[in-house]
Amino acid sequence: MNTLKIIVLTILSTVPLLTAKTKIACVGDSITFGSGIPNREKLSYPAQLSALLGDDYEVRNFGVSGATMLENGDKPTVMP
Repeated sequence: MNTLKIIVLTILSTVPLLTAKTKIACVGDSITFGSGIPNREKLSYPAQLSALLGDDYEVRNFGVSGATMLENGDKPTVMP
C-alpha cells in the first residue's frame, strides 16, 4: 500500500510541471509598449508574439513609453 501512495503522490506532484506555461517578459521602450499604434493590446509586438507562440506561453508586455534602454538616457529602463 505504501508503494501505491508513493506512485500516486509522484504522479500528482508532476502535474503542475506538465501544465505550467513558459513565461516571456518583453522589456523595452515605446516600441515594445506599442505607443502610437491603434489597438495596442492586439498589435504591439508582445501581443503578436503571444499570438504566434500560442497557449503554452505567457507573454507579458513591460514596455515603458518614453523610456530608453540606454543607462544614461532621460528615462532609463532599470534592469535588476
